[in-house]
Amino acid sequence: MIGRLSGKILEKNPPEILLEVGGIGYEILCPMSTFYEMGADTNLMLHTHLQVKEDAHTLYGFISKDEKTLFRELIRVNGIGPKVALAILSHLNIASLMNAVAMEDDVLLAKTPGIGKKTAQKLIVELKDRLEKIELSNTKYQKITASNTNPNTQKAAQALQALGFKVKEADRMLNAINDDTLTTEELIRLALQNQAMFRIFMALIFLPILAWAHPAMELEQAYLDKGKDYTPRTQHLDKQGRAKFVNHLILESSPYLLQHAHNPVNWYGFSDEAFDKAKAENKPIFISIGYATCHWCHVMEEESFDDVEVAKFLNKHFISIKVDREIRPDVDATYMNVSQLINGSGGWPLNAVILPDGKAFFAGTYFPKPQLLDILSLSIKPIRLIIS
Repeated sequence: MIGRLSGKILEKNPPEILLEVGGIGYEILCPMSTFYEMGADTNLMLHTHLQVKEDAHTLYGFISKDEKTLFRELIRVNGIGPKVALAILSHLNIASLMNAVAMEDDVLLAKTPGIGKKTAQKLIVELKDRLEKIELSNTKYQKITASNTNPNTQKAAQALQALGFKVKEADRMLNAINDDTLTTEELIRLALQNQAMFRIFMALIFLPILAWAHPAMELEQAYLDKGKDYTPRTQHLDKQGRAKFVNHLILESSPYLLQHAHNPVNWYGFSDEAFDKAKAENKPIFISIGYATCHWCHVMEEESFDDVEVAKFLNKHFISIKVDREIRPDVDATYMNVSQLINGSGGWPLNAVILPDGKAFFAGTYFPKPQLLDILSLSIKPIRLIIS
C-alpha cells in the first residue's frame, strides 16, 4: 500500500496532479479542498489511498490525514464510490460534512453532484454513529459533532428554524457559540443577539451601497458559511487572506464552478435569474463552458477571467454565465453545435456571445486575453442593433 507521498508538483489539472517522487511521476486524484491548500507551493506531501482494480490502480491524495480518514469512511457506504466521495469532500469541508451528518441535513448533502436525497439520507444513517467514534487528528472536529448532538443545542436549532432561520443558518449561529453548558433558552437568546450584531456590522460596512436584503449580502453570507478551512482560489486576496471578489458561483455546488467563485467577473450560473437580468438591462450574454480537468479552461481563467481589466469590460457590457459541461451537457451540446457551424470545429473552453433570448451570435474556444477583448468589443454594436 502507498500511504503517503512527498515530492515536487509537475502538473496541476484539477482534480488531478502529477507528483514527482524519486524520479517517478504519480498521477493522483485530489478533492478541490486539497488544491486550495496547495497554493503556489511546488513541493507537496499528500496522504494517499490506493484503489486497486483489475484494469487500473488509482491513487487519491489528501492534504490532511483527517480528509483521508473521512474519504475512507465515505467509500464504505454502499453506493458511494471514490469519485462521489471526492465530490463530497470538494463540496463540503470537514467541519461542514460532520455538521451535516450530525444535524441530519440531507438537503445540504444532496447538493453534491451525483448525490440525490435518498443517497444523502443513506449517508447520514450509515455515517452518524461512525463519525462520532472515529479519531481525527484535529480535535476541533470532534467538538463539532459532540456539540451538535447536545440535546439543548438540538432544541435551540429547532426553535431557530421555527423562527424562520434555515437549517444551515441555525447550525452556523449555534456553532459560533460552542458552549454545551448553556440551557436551550440561553443558547437561543445568545444566537439571536450574535445574529443581530452580525447584521449591524455588515450593514455598517456596506450601507448605503447595500442593504441587508441585497443579493450581494447573500453571496457574502455564502462565503462566510464556507468556514475557516475554506481557501478561495484567486490571486485577488486582501491582507487577511480573504477574497476581494465574490460572485454568484459561490452559491453553486459544482467544484468547477466554485473554482470561479472569486473571479472579478460577476459570473452567474445558467439560470433564469441571469437571463432575466440580461433582458431587464438589455445586455448580451457572455457564456463560458468548461469542466474541472480541462487544461485550457484553467489557462483562460488565469489569463482573462481572473484579470480585472477583462472583468470590468464583461461586467459593464455583458451578463456573464459560467457552465459546467458535466452538469449541463445539454447547454454544452447546443453551443458546441454553434461553434462547429461557424468555425468547423469545437472544444473547451467553449465561449459564446448570445442574445438575452438564448440565440447565439458567436461561438469559439480558447482566446488569449487581447483576442478575447477584441471579439467582445466588436460584438457590442451589432448586438445592440439586433436587441433594439
